[in-house]
Amino acid sequence: MSMQGSSDQVKAGAESAHILLGAESPSRDALESDQTKVLPVSKKTISKLCMICTKLLQDYELGSGDNINKRTLFIQGPNVAVPHHPSIVSLEKAVAAGCVLCHRLLTTAAESITLARDKDPDFPHLGFVFSIKHLWWMRGEGMQMRWHPHNPTIFAQSKALYDGQLAELHLYEANTKINTPMEAFTDSETTFKQIHGWYHQCRNTHGCQSLRGTPLPSRLLYIKNNCLGLCETSTFPLNWLNKRPQYAALSHCWGDKDFFKLSQSNLPEVLEEIPLQHLTKTFRDAITITQRLGLSFLWIDSLCIIQDSVDDWQKEAGLMADVYGGAAVTIAASDAKDGSVGCFFQRSPKDIQSLRLETETNVYTVAEHMSQSSGVRDNVLAKRAWAFQEGLLSTRVLYFTRAQVFWQCKSIGLANEVYPKEIPSIEVTCVERLWRSSDLRSWLDIVTRYSATDLTYTTDKLIALSGVAKDYQRRHKLNNEDYIAGIWKHKEPHLWHGLLWKIDGLKKTTQPSQYQAPTWSWASQNNPVTFPIGSIIKLSSPYVSFVSQHLTHPNQGTHGEVSSGYIRLRSTNLLIARWVQEGANDFFISLNTEAMNFRIAWDHEPNIKLDMYLLPILEYDSPPENNTDPPRLYRIRLQGIVLQNYSGKAGTFRRTGYFDLMLSRRQIAASPKLDCAMAPIIKTKQPKEDLWKVVTRHFEDLEKVSEPRGYYIPEDEIYESSSTNEEDGERVHEIIII
Repeated sequence: MSMQGSSDQVKAGAESAHILLGAESPSRDALESDQTKVLPVSKKTISKLCMICTKLLQDYELGSGDNINKRTLFIQGPNVAVPHHPSIVSLEKAVAAGCVLCHRLLTTAAESITLARDKDPDFPHLGFVFSIKHLWWMRGEGMQMRWHPHNPTIFAQSKALYDGQLAELHLYEANTKINTPMEAFTDSETTFKQIHGWYHQCRNTHGCQSLRGTPLPSRLLYIKNNCLGLCETSTFPLNWLNKRPQYAALSHCWGDKDFFKLSQSNLPEVLEEIPLQHLTKTFRDAITITQRLGLSFLWIDSLCIIQDSVDDWQKEAGLMADVYGGAAVTIAASDAKDGSVGCFFQRSPKDIQSLRLETETNVYTVAEHMSQSSGVRDNVLAKRAWAFQEGLLSTRVLYFTRAQVFWQCKSIGLANEVYPKEIPSIEVTCVERLWRSSDLRSWLDIVTRYSATDLTYTTDKLIALSGVAKDYQRRHKLNNEDYIAGIWKHKEPHLWHGLLWKIDGLKKTTQPSQYQAPTWSWASQNNPVTFPIGSIIKLSSPYVSFVSQHLTHPNQGTHGEVSSGYIRLRSTNLLIARWVQEGANDFFISLNTEAMNFRIAWDHEPNIKLDMYLLPILEYDSPPENNTDPPRLYRIRLQGIVLQNYSGKAGTFRRTGYFDLMLSRRQIAASPKLDCAMAPIIKTKQPKEDLWKVVTRHFEDLEKVSEPRGYYIPEDEIYESSSTNEEDGERVHEIIII
């Protein structure tokens, strides 16, 4: 929405953004006729707010220490809403009157609101609500305000359910300098002054160091006097190598368009000179950035790796940890879907800069969430698997997005032109965890985010993360054999939690057409995965123990491609299940004839002709799911994987899913061992008693076992060579999972 009148203006200064109330704005009576009241503002107030926004900030106020408003501490549930403006008309009047918060919301959601106007005839009557959450996390305090559409004809005004999200604002206590000068183009002198400040401050005062002692990339592009040529670093003079030439590396999307690349046929001429007119805009922009940083060397994958040589590609692909880790800076063309887009963009500074709000009791910095840290994560480059690895490996990264330039190094989590010192985020990213922490969650967080990225060739699943794996191994002083197809096993918690992944989402999935990894590895799937890890890392498993591993790597190195492999585990609890009805997704488990519902998260459509087995791995003490439930209801959470026999081979299984089961204290007391029978819920109108008879009849053909009833593994599916034995009176089974 455009603001009219010379007095309705936006001033984007170095410290604050102002929207002044103009003489042509609606009168107070006109505004207050629909609850849009104007708040009297003191002289010291930096920003104007309407009464609705003012009351909201007063009711949900940030403080410090004991002064924190306890109402903000997760009291607002996921479907409980705080009323905002009752209509779009009211919102637009508040914007015209000078409310900076409403202006930012309307600007942020402009596209969504325009679409709603066109599609919804009742749009003028559409109101808005906030869901508010107190952010009190790793680095400080803030408030998350998610803005949702609200139809009062459908939902009650108070505690209304909402649908969708139009915008998300983050409010922080204003202790951070904001709004450095910004110009309309991201290649301006002002922007590069900030870039130089970040780069030289990091090199001169931070502890960030590029990897030392690692070899230079095999080839580098040499830039001199607007001329470009390819150099073989093995031919560098000794005095150059002693100083280790500093170079930049480019992270970019190839896209669908064809472009100039290094090949075996053009290698001789490229070693002489590369005409700049042969290069894409992204490459030319990267050369400009490199020169403006005072560097003479640049690494670009498609120009430094021979693209039609399998041997050269395999050799260089395994060196990515050295290439990006050894670069002085990585240039990320974040919003370039292909080489024609480039690194530089035009923008509107007033829509990017943060606001500074002051109430009677507090001062806030307000940032639109998507324009800050998410500006690095939600773009075309961030969705590419290779680029994800490149960002993790780099010592310093400059992200060139459409809105602004971001900086990240090992001493600063993330900064941009709005927050040049550091974005006051309450989140700790997997990048920081990799650099600053050695805990298990760092690797699981990396895999979770990596699994959501895209690969042109899915067989590169492990190769495109091999550099990060090598870097992780180097940082934590691990051995090659500790890494097995995307999972670390140097300590038991890493192995057990690494096996407990599940497909993120409800859509049906199919097995990849080509082999990528063993079925127990997350890398065997082409879907996002999550790790339902408990709040406490379990140090050991009471149900399984690790015996051995075997992996075949077609190429050199243990961190890349896997052509086959298995792990051998020992377990005292392998629970059998058989299908009763095709298509059933819900299951119940019986402990001493008492049934309990649970669900399986399938890795892909299972083979219903094969029996299934549950392999318990970890258990957690767990409080009741609802605060109103008595403590005795849920005490143990059991996690494990679902297996199916492989091609009739005795004792050999494939993973097909993940299961999660809650057991009550009473059930645990009644069943000291997890001996149980399990079967799908049958879709029937029969009462539960009859249903249980059907299930028990299904197991009548199984071999009779001693009480408690239900534990059974057919003898022909047990290892032929000493796969079972007795330990302390318990039957132990060794199984192979491929």
